[in-house]
Amino acid sequence: MSRFFSYKYKDLVPYTPGEQPKVLNVTKLNTNECPFPPSEKAMAFAREHLRPLNLYPEIQCIDLRSRLAELHGIDADNIILGNGSDELLNFSFMAFCDDRRQAAFPSISYGFYPVYADLNHVPYTTIPLRADFTIAPEDKAQPRQRSGHRRGLCGLRRRDLHPADSGL
Repeated sequence: MSRFFSYKYKDLVPYTPGEQPKVLNVTKLNTNECPFPPSEKAMAFAREHLRPLNLYPEIQCIDLRSRLAELHGIDADNIILGNGSDELLNFSFMAFCDDRRQAAFPSISYGFYPVYADLNHVPYTTIPLRADFTIAPEDKAQPRQRSGHRRGLCGLRRRDLHPADSGL
């Protein structure tokens, strides 16, 4: 470890990314790659709006959040935007977990969960998956019973959408 890094990261184990194939005809579903190319409508929209990309967007993204809220039938105040899902996951660990509110996630899950927990000094529990890759109801309750404090349970609830379903 570099002598310039903070001592608090001395035991941090870095995330090991998966293999990145050199061929272009492989879609890695475990890294959330989409097998479908962008729709022509999305490409036309992107081309039309490339000009102002050299400027910072409006800081609260009110227009985008309002459109997303309308599209999904929820309140814009329930939408948070960030620079990718990794940033939002890290924000979630910072906001909702600490030494009193530990995290819990499936033993087979996103490899960055333990990294974020360690980075933010959050104790965590991994919950074993059954043979069918589900979590037994009694295992969901165990982390709270053991610690007496509520823990976040990161689940496998990502919904894959075909680009045509997104409205673009």
